[in-house]
Amino acid sequence: MKPRAVCTVMDRNYLTRGLALYASLRKHGPAYDLHVLCMDQETWDILSHLAPAGLKRVALQSVMDERLRRASENRTWKEFSITCKSFFMFWLLRRHPELEMLSFADSDMFFYSDPDAVFAELGAGSVGITEHRFPARLEPQTSRDYGVYNGGWVTVRRDAQGMACVEDWSNRCLEWCYDRLEDGKYGDQKYLVDWPMHFEGVVVLRNKGANLAPWNVENYVVTAAHGQLMADDDPVVFYHFSGLRQIVRWPCRSGLYQSGLMRPAEGAVRKWIYRPYLRMLRYWEGIVGPAVEPDCGCAASILADRMFQFS
Repeated sequence: MKPRAVCTVMDRNYLTRGLALYASLRKHGPAYDLHVLCMDQETWDILSHLAPAGLKRVALQSVMDERLRRASENRTWKEFSITCKSFFMFWLLRRHPELEMLSFADSDMFFYSDPDAVFAELGAGSVGITEHRFPARLEPQTSRDYGVYNGGWVTVRRDAQGMACVEDWSNRCLEWCYDRLEDGKYGDQKYLVDWPMHFEGVVVLRNKGANLAPWNVENYVVTAAHGQLMADDDPVVFYHFSGLRQIVRWPCRSGLYQSGLMRPAEGAVRKWIYRPYLRMLRYWEGIVGPAVEPDCGCAASILADRMFQFS
């Protein structure tokens, strides 16, 4: 096993996106394995059949404990999947002592250059996080509601501070992780607000091209020259395609703009960021079949009975 790795959570609904993440990491960061928590039988079966190099499958059954099972009983499938993120990170770090550093990436992320640029900025830090960087037109209310930091990318080093941080995150998510605003909480990501104050070695990554996303891309000038995408003067490392939804079959729309949280992708963003990603999704759709948008309102416990059939 490689000493540095990326992990994600994936179900059948996000399989083409997760495979796009894998392909982009394989292209730009071949030194990193991708550990995948398979949330359902079909994902496990398809990845077992494909057996892609550098992709390490983990069945949900193998990580499930009583606390996680209890969490599945009162959360939607989306909320349960989010709960599993920090839990899976902590599980991997405890189970694999050879892992020196582990990053969680949401399965709808896509790399455009080597992630080493992110880890170089982290330096000797224990935890690396990124801000949402919402545009001024949405502030300060949006950060107040959804958090200053985005939970889609978190890097943890195996040291005392890193392990304490991810354990605390996992425990708090097991207690409360819902897709709503409540008592200063939202999902898993408002817990990150406390980290710089409570844990030493937390580094807020400043690379504009790390966790570039629909809610912040309007802040920057995106250009492409000599095969390198840039956000202002920083290389685009990875883009977070949150809110991307398929309309019937093709094309897709980037759904967050309807809420005012983002503007439609245009110009260089459309050409150099979205088009390559959509082509990759279509490639994987041709191999594993089309994705089905998740029923985010379905109780996780209803689906949990279907999970424990892995072989």
